[in-house]
Amino acid sequence: MLALLDTYPKDGVQQSNEAEIKQENEQEKELETTFIQFFTRYSDENITDAGEYLWGKTRDVIKNNFRILKNFSLPIYSGDVLFFRAAIPDNEFISLSSPDLWQPYVLGDIEAYDIACKHEDMDRPGQMGRILARKLDQLQEALQSEDRTLAPLIS
Repeated sequence: MLALLDTYPKDGVQQSNEAEIKQENEQEKELETTFIQFFTRYSDENITDAGEYLWGKTRDVIKNNFRILKNFSLPIYSGDVLFFRAAIPDNEFISLSSPDLWQPYVLGDIEAYDIACKHEDMDRPGQMGRILARKLDQLQEALQSEDRTLAPLIS
């Protein structure tokens, strides 16, 4: 079992229009300011410009991740997928991710679940945790059932 959290394959990325690009640039500037403030707050106060320095390092990691992504070829997954989608859009320009975009890469079933949150809150427990717990219990029961079925054959 593979769980995907509000994501899409790289060739499923929607192209941005001019308004989206402008908004993304504004959000990028806000994000940079937020990161610098965060890093400054939690860094050593004796180091001048620590926030800017740490943001520069973080930005380098992000750029490298995008470089790696450009050269990545998505493999085909032969199992089943749990697809968790944030049901509250971050803004009106971004549509909700679709589990259908994953179908070419998944040989098994894709079970989609809408989670009542924004993308940035997908790491919080709650509804998603309950779904995962139920699915893991079902897998455990299936494995135990399979073990009981095979036991007489092995003896």
